[in-house]
This record gives sequence, C-alpha cells and structure tokens, in this order.
Amino acid sequence: MLIDYSKNHINKKTLSLFKNLLTEININKKIKKFFDGRKINFTENRAVMHYLLRG
Repeated sequence: MLIDYSKNHINKKTLSLFKNLLTEININKKIKKFFDGRKINFTENRAVMHYLLRG
C-alpha cells in the first residue's frame, strides 16, 4: 500500500494503528481473493474483474 505523505500528516502512532487495523481485518487474505478472481463484491454477488480491462 502506498501512502502519499505530502498530502497527509501521518505520525508513527497513526501508521501503527493503521497497520494493526489491516492485520485485524486480514487484508492479505482479502487481496488474495481479489487477485484470484473470487467473489468479493457481495452487493452484485460477483467477482471484481474490472481492473483486467485497464492497460
């Protein structure tokens, strides 16, 4: 993940809290599901594949 520090004031405590949140929600597993083409868009009941259309 990329954080643009030029437009956001993020200190070490905030960054630590953010990292803890990502761990808590198991972000690595969610990213893997995304790239595996698994169903993650539960509103439309389908996989998110629109990124494949980008060049």
